[in-house]
Amino acid sequence: MLKNKLIYSLTIAFFFFGTSSCDLLNKEEDEEIIVDETPIPDPEPEISDAYKLELMKKYAPYTYMDKDEKYFPSSIDFAFPHFTRYLNEENNYYSLTTTEPLENGADILDFFHGDLSTAEVYAFWIEKDESKYQITYFYYYPYNEATGNLYQNHVGDWEHASVRLRWIDKGDEDWVLEPYQMFLATHDYGTTKAWENIEKIGDQPIVYSAQGSHGMYFTAGQNDIDFTSKGEVFDLSEEGRIVGFDYTDRKGLNGNEWPNWMNTNWKNPGTDPFDNPYSGAIYRFGNQKMECEGTFGGEEICALSDGPTGPITKPVWDPSSYEK
Repeated sequence: MLKNKLIYSLTIAFFFFGTSSCDLLNKEEDEEIIVDETPIPDPEPEISDAYKLELMKKYAPYTYMDKDEKYFPSSIDFAFPHFTRYLNEENNYYSLTTTEPLENGADILDFFHGDLSTAEVYAFWIEKDESKYQITYFYYYPYNEATGNLYQNHVGDWEHASVRLRWIDKGDEDWVLEPYQMFLATHDYGTTKAWENIEKIGDQPIVYSAQGSHGMYFTAGQNDIDFTSKGEVFDLSEEGRIVGFDYTDRKGLNGNEWPNWMNTNWKNPGTDPFDNPYSGAIYRFGNQKMECEGTFGGEEICALSDGPTGPITKPVWDPSSYEK
């Protein structure tokens, strides 16, 4: 209860005093990171699918859920049977909505609580310019609870973390890829840290998923209007947790196919039956907004906001740029 009251108070402060009030909170700041130039192997070694998967597992985030979390991550396979794919007539894009209708904007279905025991992450190998690489781990949650803060509730939630890699000569032309930075996405911004400044368990960076909103942080405690703590652990290095893909070649890395939900042809009906979530591209991964009253900052205030767009819409894929 104390936590909820504190969130509420911080929200009111934000509304009345503007964004400057957030300066009083423990907001994680980007470091001033200077990336030293390092040699690049010539020719560059071939990177096998097995090596990509090895690195995905080796540097996979060791993720703490908040101790009061009610809405856990899940696999796509856990959630999709509860959704229907439909054509949104407002934009002619195919999106998802719960097969069981919501009675109101506060309605909670059983599967919204996720299933940490069978949860997966969707890890993408991304080639960057200057012989650098990035592994981006996408976490899926069936529901985002935002009670008491400025980010509104919505069905479906995607969060991501990126580990950035470059070549290092270990001696005698023994070239390996090692991390030099990590980026955590948090709502509509994020935080970048140098790899050596991140707390780790072995080679795994420790990260925290905020209660309800699932924004990602490097530290426990109060972060902006989010809270993180050492609750249940989602250890991505465990067997079967990572579903790997190569974005450049549009292929799976461990026997899986490139998913239809990673396509951008949102107007294409896909394969019959078209209402099956696996059948084609998906623009939004959750129900349309409900019970909207008024606006703030030019945006509607709704009991339930529109479901999120998917990983393919995130700014991680461009070889020449990085999220900051």
